[in-house]
Amino acid sequence: MKYIIFLNYSSELEKKRVNYYLNKWRGEIKIEEPKMAFLVDIDEKKIDVFIKGLLSKISHSDAEARLKSRIFKVDREVKYDSDTESTSVYEFPITEEEAEKMINLIMARLKGVLYDVEKGILRYKVNTKKGFALVEAHIRQKDKKYSIIWFRIVGFGEVVEFVKEKIEKEIELMGDVYGQLQSTN
Repeated sequence: MKYIIFLNYSSELEKKRVNYYLNKWRGEIKIEEPKMAFLVDIDEKKIDVFIKGLLSKISHSDAEARLKSRIFKVDREVKYDSDTESTSVYEFPITEEEAEKMINLIMARLKGVLYDVEKGILRYKVNTKKGFALVEAHIRQKDKKYSIIWFRIVGFGEVVEFVKEKIEKEIELMGDVYGQLQSTN
């Protein structure tokens, strides 16, 4: 079965990751990377005129390129759930300010980049060997002695569980430092 996959990436780093992944699969599957690909939504009555005009734009001296050009009719789009998500809630005997410092330390150890801050919500981008994840950390002061930290991790595939496990290990270390730790996973 053949699939046409249109993949949008936002940086050269993502492009390199995709190329590395494709190279890992090249021995098992046939992958063609056309020089130009696009999706056209057009009335079937006009498609022949459109294709003939399009192919006429390729140089006559490059007849081989015209012969290698392939056109597929897409009869349906296959949808994939792009994101998975995990949440964890922890309670620490620390103030809200101390909780924010702790989260920043944990995210720094994961090489997370802070990209947005709202009142009580810190948002990070985390790149790992398993992929890319977004991490939200919500902080709420329970009382004067305790803070509740809620982590939400969003990503695709195994990166979510990978990042969650890394955060849990860091939280365990922080629990040793701060004393009593209550997890409500």
